[in-house]
Order: sequence, then C-alpha cells, then structure tokens
Amino acid sequence: MAADNLPDEEQGEWREVRIQQLKQQAAELCGEEMMSIEGENYSPEVEEEFWEHVVAFAQTKRILLFEVLVKAGISLPPPDELNEGQLSAKLWEVIDGLLLLGIYLEHTDHLSDGELYVELWSETLRGETVLPPEDSGFSYHLDLIGSGSGEDTLIYLKYYASADERQEWAAECPAEVMPAHEQPPYDRDRHLPRSSSREPAQLM
Repeated sequence: MAADNLPDEEQGEWREVRIQQLKQQAAELCGEEMMSIEGENYSPEVEEEFWEHVVAFAQTKRILLFEVLVKAGISLPPPDELNEGQLSAKLWEVIDGLLLLGIYLEHTDHLSDGELYVELWSETLRGETVLPPEDSGFSYHLDLIGSGSGEDTLIYLKYYASADERQEWAAECPAEVMPAHEQPPYDRDRHLPRSSSREPAQLM
C-alpha cells in the first residue's frame, strides 16, 4: 500500500514505520558499515528515500573497480611499463572512467601522478566495492586518505586540515605529535570532477 493514498496523519505514521523497517534492514545488511543521516533536518520523505537507497546499496553485488574499468575498455598496464607522460595520461583516463561510474577521487594533492596511479592500480581499484545505484541522487567518493589509519590522519593534518581542525585535533590528542603544516606538493584536487549530487557517500 502506498503512503500517498492515505490521509496525511496516517501517511506520517506509515512512513515512520517504513523508515524504521528500512533502518532495521540496513543494520542487518551493513552491520558496522551502516550510514546514517540522524541529526540532520530532513523531511520524512527524504529520510525514507535515503534508507531505501542504503538498503539497495547493501543488496548490490560487490565488484572490483579494476575489472569494471577494464571491461569498459580502459587498459590498466602496470605502472613500471609507462613513462612519466604516459602515467599522467593514463591517470586522467582512469579518473574520467571513474566519473562515468559516478565515483569521485578526493585528497590526492600529496601524490604525484605516478604515485597516484600506483596507489589506484595496486590498492584502491582492487578493493571490493559497490557501484552507485542508478538514479539514486547520491555521489560516491574514493578518499585517498580515508582509511582511518594513523598514517592517513597525519597526512590529512599535514596537508589538508584547516587551522581550526588542527587545533581541535591537538586538544583531543595532546600526547600525539602534530606534523607541521605544509602546502601539498601537487595541485590536482581543484581540477578533479566534482559531484553535484545532493548526498555524498564514502566508499573508502
């Protein structure tokens, strides 16, 4: 039964039950990886749609982006088979291929073109992931320092964190050594494709 066919008061009750059912289903499917929008000021309609996409995402078969790109006609030769110019050209071919899949890269300015291609070729593209559901309205992001590791945290603090973020981290972790701030050695991120979707979701 569709909520739109019910009186307004019953629509609200039906939608709340529906949202709770979707949350439960998402929790069973996603476990610790479950996304959340709690605390945000979303309408019940938007919240219901969000959880429908979470469930659809969790039910989708996991794939390797490396294989998807190759099947799409993008060759991915080993990095040591490419010279510097070829590495840069191949990197942007991969970035464009990911864009067609609805996937965006973040935090890459600490890596050269060659280093970024090596990271994508050897690690990032070989991890299992889920492609964005079609027409979901969500964008998906591959964060090159999104693992949560201590090394990635230090890279973020060194190159990407604002003064306020660095100060907050220092207050929360007074025993840790704060790396000196430096400008990233490369200028790529501002040229990367950006998502216009209303809701980002992190892949990595």
